[in-house]
Amino acid sequence: MPGRFEPLWVLLSAFAISSFGGIAAVMRSKEPLLMRRVIGAGMYSGAIGLIVCLLWYNFFDGKDNIYFLLGISGLAGIGGANVLDILKLIWQGKLVISIKPKDELHVDNED
Repeated sequence: MPGRFEPLWVLLSAFAISSFGGIAAVMRSKEPLLMRRVIGAGMYSGAIGLIVCLLWYNFFDGKDNIYFLLGISGLAGIGGANVLDILKLIWQGKLVISIKPKDELHVDNED
């Protein structure tokens, strides 16, 4: 295994892998594929993966475990696309999150 990898190539690889993960998550959804949505998910997921890579680069590269870091960045990209979808639903008002007090919850205890 080589000593240390070139940081620029590692960061670009993390961006590319997480972008592909985000685009794959968009393609798996049931919504129509719009170019704006695909590019947005790729850029957003790529940014999330790049942030993860930047935060953990020194820790994982020093231990010669850069492939694990790239895998984590890819998973962050897949999750980034899902977070973007949830935020979009909240913004459009299609997803409403409400918390009910315990008194209003109905529980059947027929033992």
